[in-house]
Amino acid sequence: MEEKKILSREEVNENFKNLLNGEEFSVTIKEVPNIKAAYDEAHRLVYKQQEEAFDKAQEEAKANATEENPFEAEKFKFEPDEASFRFKELMTIFNDKKKEYKKALAQKEEANFNAKTAVVEKMKALTEQELTNFGETFNTFKTLQEEWKSIGEVNKARFQSLQTEYSHLMDKFFYNVNIHKGLQNYSFEKNKVEKQAITDKLKELLKNDSIIQLEHYIKLYQKEWDEIGPTFQEDWESLKTAYWENVNAVYAKIREHYLKIREAQKASIEKKEAIITESKTLLEMLKESQNPSKWNELGNKLKELQQNWRKTGFSKKSKDDELWNEFKTISNTFFDDTKQLYNSLNEKRSVFEDKKKALIAKANELKSSKNWKETTQQFLKLQDDWKKSGSLNPKKDQKLWNTFRAACNEFFDAKKEFFGGMDARQEENLKQKTEINKKIESAKTAEELNEQIAAWWALGHVPKKEISKANTAFDKSVNNAAKNLKIEDADKERIVFKAKIAAFKKAEDGDVFLEREKRFVKEKMDKLKDEIVQFENNLSFFGDSKGAQKLKEVVLKRVEESQKQFDTWKEKFKML
Repeated sequence: MEEKKILSREEVNENFKNLLNGEEFSVTIKEVPNIKAAYDEAHRLVYKQQEEAFDKAQEEAKANATEENPFEAEKFKFEPDEASFRFKELMTIFNDKKKEYKKALAQKEEANFNAKTAVVEKMKALTEQELTNFGETFNTFKTLQEEWKSIGEVNKARFQSLQTEYSHLMDKFFYNVNIHKGLQNYSFEKNKVEKQAITDKLKELLKNDSIIQLEHYIKLYQKEWDEIGPTFQEDWESLKTAYWENVNAVYAKIREHYLKIREAQKASIEKKEAIITESKTLLEMLKESQNPSKWNELGNKLKELQQNWRKTGFSKKSKDDELWNEFKTISNTFFDDTKQLYNSLNEKRSVFEDKKKALIAKANELKSSKNWKETTQQFLKLQDDWKKSGSLNPKKDQKLWNTFRAACNEFFDAKKEFFGGMDARQEENLKQKTEINKKIESAKTAEELNEQIAAWWALGHVPKKEISKANTAFDKSVNNAAKNLKIEDADKERIVFKAKIAAFKKAEDGDVFLEREKRFVKEKMDKLKDEIVQFENNLSFFGDSKGAQKLKEVVLKRVEESQKQFDTWKEKFKML
C-alpha cells in the first residue's frame, strides 16, 4: 500500500485558497473539514518539531548550568508563524463567505418554500375539482409534478410537513380519481421501477465508508422516494419493507460511527483524568519530600505525564480545555513549588558552607601543631563536626571535603612520620615485609595466606623510595599465592582488605587509618553511583533504531560493570 503523503501547512493553505476561489461554494463547505484535518496533521508535526527543539535546548541549558547560573525550567509555548497566520486568515475568509452563502441559501429556500406551497395549493385544487376532461387533468397533474421536482431545496424544519401534504395529495389524486386502467398501470409500473431503483441505491450506499457521503445521500434518496408516486398495492408492502430495511441499515452505520467517536472521546477523557490524578499524587509527594534527588525524580515523572498527555487523543473541545487547564495548573504549581524548595535548600546550604569553611580554617590552623595527643583529639572532633555540618551541592561538597581532608592528612602524616622511628626501623620493616612476601607466596592454605597478609599490613612504614617497589612485590606475592591456591580474584581482594582492616585496628593510629579508608571507599562508591545514575539517564534518550539499540547495549554493559564494582566497594564499606 502506498504511504499517505502528509502535506505541509503551506501546501494545505494553497489548496484552501484554490478551494475558496472555486465556483461551487457548496463543494467548498464539504471539503473544508478535510482541509482542517490536513492542516491539523501538518501543524502537529511542526508543533512536535518546535517542542523537540525546545526540549533539546532545555537539556543543553540544564547540562551547562553552573552554580552561578543555575538551570531554571521553562514551559514550552508554540510560536505561530506565517503559515499559521495565513490559515487563520483563510478561515476568516471562509467563515465570511459561509455567512453570505447561508444568507443567500436561506433566501433561496424561502422562495422555494413559497413556490412549493403554491404547487401544493394547485394540487389541492386539482384533486378537489370535478373531473370533466381526464386527459387535461392528468397533464395538469404531471406538469405540477415536474414543477415540484424542478423547485430547489427548502428549509429542513419546514420541509417535512410540506412534503407530507404533497405526498398525501398525490395519493389522493391517484386513488380518488377514476384513472384509466391502462394509464394507471403504466404509472404504477414506472413508480415501482423507480422505487426499486432507490432501494438498489441504498444497498450500494451501505458499501460506502464515508460518513459525510452517507449522511448526504440518505437524505437525497429519501427525498426522491417520497416524490415518487404510488404503485401496485400487491407490490407496495415488499417495496416499502426493503426500502426501510436499507434506510435503517444506513442510519445504523452512521450511528455506529458516532458511537465509536463518543467511545474514543470517553477513553480520551478517562486517560486525561488518570494523568491528572497521578499528577496530583506527584504534587503531594513533592510537598512531603525534603530530598532534592526525589524532587528531580518526581519532576521527571511529571514531564513523562506531559508527554503521555499528547497521546491521549481528543474529545469535545470544551471538555479538553477544562481538563487541560486543570492539568496545566497542577503542573505549574508543581514546578513553582520545586523552585521554592530549591531556593530554600540553597539558603540552608549557605549556612552549611560557612560551617565547613570554618572547620577547614581550624584544620589549617592546627595541622602544623606538634602537640600530638591534644591536637589528635581536636582533629577527631573536627572530623565529627564535619559529618554533622550538612550537605551541599555534591561537587562543591567534594571540593571542600578534599581541602579539609588534605589538612587532616597533613597532620596525621606528620604525626605518623614522627612516631615512625628512624630510617633503620623503616629499613627493618622493608626487610621483614620482603620476608613475609615469601611466606605469602608459599602459603599452603587461605587461612595461612590471610595471617601473613595481616602481618604484612601490621608492619610500619618502609623508606619512601621503596614504597612502590614494596607494594608491587606484595601484590605479586598475593597474586601468585591466590593462583597457587586457586582463589578467585573477588575472594583474594576480600582477604587482602579484611587483613588490612584487622591490621589497622591493632595499629597505634588505627582509628585514623580506618577513617581514612572509609572516606576513600565512600568516594569510590559515590563516584560509581553517579556514573550508574548518569548511564541510566542516558538510556532514556535512545530511540528504536538499530544504531540506537547497539549504543544502548554498550551503555547497559557499562551499567552492569559499574554495578559490580559498586557492590564490591559496598561490601568493603560494610567490613569497615
